[in-house]
Amino acid sequence: MQINQAPSAPTVAISPSSPKTADDLGVVITTEAVDPDGDAVSYSYRWYRDEVEMTSFTGTTVDESATTRGETWRVEVVASDGSASGTAG
Repeated sequence: MQINQAPSAPTVAISPSSPKTADDLGVVITTEAVDPDGDAVSYSYRWYRDEVEMTSFTGTTVDESATTRGETWRVEVVASDGSASGTAG
């Protein structure tokens, strides 16, 4: 019996790279995660504002109404094959 292996981490970026006040933040997956077992991959999203996880944001975008000038936002994207999760990208 083969042991299930976790998918690789995707490469991601926040778009737009230089957001303006009225811009939503979105995540762009620039390199897809790969599952070594060939399983289908899904993604989960964790957004951070000034290094504090914003648990109310779990999708691919953050509405501009939730952001304020001067904040630092980042996103972690984790690939899963349904049995194992990879590292954050």
